Amino acid sequence: MKTISSFGLVLVLAFGGLALAHPSSGMQTLTGEVSSDNCGVRYTVGMTPRRFTRECVAAGSAYVLKVGERSYWFSNQADPRLHVHAGERVVVVGTVTGSEIAASRIDAAAPQE
Repeated sequence: MKTISSFGLVLVLAFGGLALAHPSSGMQTLTGEVSSDNCGVRYTVGMTPRRFTRECVAAGSAYVLKVGERSYWFSNQADPRLHVHAGERVVVVGTVTGSEIAASRIDAAAPQE
């Protein structure tokens, strides 16, 4: 019985360490688009991505960083940099916890080639 318990403890410690090293937590640099959680990146014809995103947020949506198929919710929705970069491709440096990001830097990304 003692051997089984020791083996179980080793497994918990080994896999627990993997969970702590998971790349979806901690300080990261992500490149994506500042969008809204309800409106997404499909824009209304005749509206710029910036205007569309800002109007969605004004109507109650939250700012998110869209990275491929994944969305990261900005923890500080009142950050003025989100309004400035609405609808733009950006590079965000921040602490990621699950699907939430606490941004310490938000900069315009280089144009895609």
